[in-house]
Amino acid sequence: MRKAAAIILTAVFMFVLMFPARSEAAAPSYSYFKNPHFYDYDSEPLHNKTLNYYGAYENQGYIRLQLQDHTASRTYKVMPYNSPGFAVCDETREVSVESAEGLITPNNEERYIDLPIKDDYRSECTEILGIWIGWPGKEIDTYREPDALLYVFDDDRPVVTFTSTSNKHNPIYSVVEDGRDYKSPSAKTTWRQGLAVIGDLRQPVSAELKVCPECAERGADFIAVEQMSYEPDVYYVFDPAASYEYYANPFQGHEGAYFKSIESLVKPIDDSEVEMKAERVKLKIHSLSSNAKLGPHKNATVQIIDNDRPSFYFSKQKVYLDSYSFTAEIAVARNKADDEAKVFLATVEKPERFKGTDRDATPGEDYEPLGQWVTFAPGETVKKVTLNIIDDNWDTWEEYNEYIFLELQQPSRGYQIMNEMEVVLEGLLDAG
Repeated sequence: MRKAAAIILTAVFMFVLMFPARSEAAAPSYSYFKNPHFYDYDSEPLHNKTLNYYGAYENQGYIRLQLQDHTASRTYKVMPYNSPGFAVCDETREVSVESAEGLITPNNEERYIDLPIKDDYRSECTEILGIWIGWPGKEIDTYREPDALLYVFDDDRPVVTFTSTSNKHNPIYSVVEDGRDYKSPSAKTTWRQGLAVIGDLRQPVSAELKVCPECAERGADFIAVEQMSYEPDVYYVFDPAASYEYYANPFQGHEGAYFKSIESLVKPIDDSEVEMKAERVKLKIHSLSSNAKLGPHKNATVQIIDNDRPSFYFSKQKVYLDSYSFTAEIAVARNKADDEAKVFLATVEKPERFKGTDRDATPGEDYEPLGQWVTFAPGETVKKVTLNIIDDNWDTWEEYNEYIFLELQQPSRGYQIMNEMEVVLEGLLDAG
């Protein structure tokens, strides 16, 4: 069943995120859920503009969230809401607010949820927690929008780092000369790759970035920005004792870290020369401002794939299927047609793409796995294969999108692979 549930060049990299001065107050903040909404299967969930938003820093100690409604008992659940989408956030995370659940009764005059906040003295990304309010005796559905979001900002020394480890065998980013990504589109919206600043984002931080070509030639194979500066047009200034509503949310657009995508740092040049091997560019964080420190990943390797070399590729990297579609047409193409050649087509599982969720479709339950050779006769440039989706009488409206990933493997001698593909089984809660 479809289960419920991204030559040496020195570039100056400057960015500033401003927050109010660090507070040392030990007293808890008192905030209110102004518009708590309660989920019921007989009624439609309200738009998320009814959410309340709260902010806190780790050194605050704890935060107190109060309900205005005094008429009946309520249950609550607190748990991580989403991930910023950077692998380095998972690597550095030290949980500041533990998941919790409990009961608020009319006899409790203050009707509050008290959440301790641990000051861990570790530079990390902002933690975002969801808070759901429900009815006693009824399971709280955490697949719906929460009633409130709590942003716990880090207050430790800023850290500059690439988002994950990489090397020539495992590049942080693979790109075709014409600018197309090797990875399928979901990679950009889940575990995005680039340069990040984590920790205390209230301080200005500067860094120099060296671009050291390993195989590629600067100016002929790639270009890189020599100087960059970042000045945010939104400053995350908030009152830790306030509850903010949807249209006054000061954290709108905050991703948990400052992030610069890897594709904005290095861009390939599409030439007509045939390169028999992928070219590589190595990035290195060279120096930092005195208030910052280097993170776990100081280097990043970018791979450039030549589109002039004989190649196999998917004509479309993303195909959507709704709940009434039970086949997907997979088009495998090549850019050379004067010989006979073959490539192996396979469905593969990528649990790391949607880490911590059930968004990776299950072979044998959601679809019939593929594993077959695709053979091209001389003159043929496109071959089509059918992927069968399993009809499981899917009719639960709370289903999220699930993904089927496909790869091309073991190409004929002289050929290379240029991309991968995904098929999206659409759910009503997530059509994107």
